Amino acid sequence: MFDDLKKLALPFSFLGPYNRIIKEMFTHMQTTNGHSFNNATLNAALNHNIISDDSSNSSLKRIKQILDKNIDWQTRKLPAEVIPQITLNIKGGVLPKFTGFKDNFNGLGLAVHDTYSTEIYINELNINNSEYSASIRYKIQDHFGLDQNDIKSWKFNQFYFFKTWFVLQRSKSYGFKPFFTNMETVVTIKGKKNA
Repeated sequence: MFDDLKKLALPFSFLGPYNRIIKEMFTHMQTTNGHSFNNATLNAALNHNIISDDSSNSSLKRIKQILDKNIDWQTRKLPAEVIPQITLNIKGGVLPKFTGFKDNFNGLGLAVHDTYSTEIYINELNINNSEYSASIRYKIQDHFGLDQNDIKSWKFNQFYFFKTWFVLQRSKSYGFKPFFTNMETVVTIKGKKNA
């Protein structure tokens, strides 16, 4: 059935450099008994998703806004009381997800789609006289599997592909375990005094 599942995934994963990830994830589900999945190509997709989001709700842009407005250039520090503002500003935005139109055809909409957990850290902040550079780490986790609500929704229920996936995962005869997908990337942002 896994061979059929991989073939049925083709309409959802035929474009671009990430189209093989979903097949790798089904192989992982078949062979690893629920162990977490990590993949360098998926990390690269996450990185591309973050840096190419030019919307005003981008988490990266929202971090940069706070840094641009609040760095103390005399002391070359970010005041500690600003850290909660970064968190609030991120919460008002959109976290990285693979929900764009192209993700319906490049495999990422199947592989990850929405996310279960997102952690964002400022790893490093370097401030000189007139510029700063910040290293931002994203750690994202998703649950790879279908639940009752997924399969009952029209979006999933209309396709034989999702029914096959659900049976492989939920039937007592098969019972292949869902797993966590772990993604991680580091992005650098830069800014200037009085920007």
